[in-house]
Amino acid sequence: MAKKNPNAAYDDYSSMNDTDGRSGCKRNKVLVAVVVFLVLIIIAVAVLIIVNLMSSDKPSTGTAPSADSAQTAESGPQMEAPVVPQTVQSTDTVPDFSQSTTAASLSQTNRPSYDNQVVYTAYVIQEGDTLESIAQKFGITLQTIISVNQIKNLAAVIPGTELSIPDRSGRLYTVEEGDMLSSITKKFNLSMGWKTLQEINGLKAETIFVGQTLFIPDETAVQSISYSAGGIDFVSPLKGGKTVGYYNQSVQDPVSKNNILLDGLLISAPDGSAVTAAAAGTVMDVAYSTGQMAGFFVRISHDGGYSSYYCFLDQDSISVNVSDKVDAGAVLGKISASASPFGTACLLFKIEQSGIMLDPNQWFDN
Repeated sequence: MAKKNPNAAYDDYSSMNDTDGRSGCKRNKVLVAVVVFLVLIIIAVAVLIIVNLMSSDKPSTGTAPSADSAQTAESGPQMEAPVVPQTVQSTDTVPDFSQSTTAASLSQTNRPSYDNQVVYTAYVIQEGDTLESIAQKFGITLQTIISVNQIKNLAAVIPGTELSIPDRSGRLYTVEEGDMLSSITKKFNLSMGWKTLQEINGLKAETIFVGQTLFIPDETAVQSISYSAGGIDFVSPLKGGKTVGYYNQSVQDPVSKNNILLDGLLISAPDGSAVTAAAAGTVMDVAYSTGQMAGFFVRISHDGGYSSYYCFLDQDSISVNVSDKVDAGAVLGKISASASPFGTACLLFKIEQSGIMLDPNQWFDN
């Protein structure tokens, strides 16, 4: 057996150092991997936080408040906003042409701009001017000038009178109980939304109040806008009746099936209700109309160039003749479902002055 050389060196340290080196290398690799993994996690978390912050800064895209969610205004109790229907079924009961509303105003929301707001110009009538020539000069309808300026008598407009001229055709409307901007657009069959109507009138909030005056633009460019007139007092020709169709509302003529604008008030009452003269005058016509809104009618001539029409009378009930002098309140006839083209008892009441149709509702409330 060979003996170990006592002088031979035993490299125990060298062997241990190799093993420790390999272990250290492995630990370094693991440490690097852990660090990289932690860095990636931190980066991912940071990205998620940034994305969430950016998302929270974006404005919400909620829809505008609808008429159905409107808040009640301080104007009074809830009422209905009358709207004439396209068709009416035959019935002997009192008709209900109206459409329900739930509030007198809309919720409070400020609008950023009012680019569509109507602008008025002051104009002093000159010698030789007529309302027709002024309307032509400004490119608007005659009825717009009369409505905006609340002219009570056409003959009273003389040189020197200052008029307020809007930059577009339209009419003034006084807010009633139960009205909302949305219901008013429906009442006048406007294609625009209620927000546009708000902008046109320069309203900073959507709330409207009873008695407030609004400008209603004329989208049809037809000279049939209502206005206040005067010089004579008219009273309601159908006591206890309910106005179900307003002047300048669009309605389908039951006879021709064409859409027309009402040139008077449509007043509903029970079958057989008496119709009376709205003012003193002379009976000029007792006839049957074969045109739009056909039916028997009476026309009375009044002082100041005014005439009043009482349409859809029952023929057998008419109690006056041409040339008769009548006082205000004199019975002219009765309404009936069979005499009305709508198939339900109602009266179409109209007023004109010098051939221009006026809004009867300016004289009285129905």
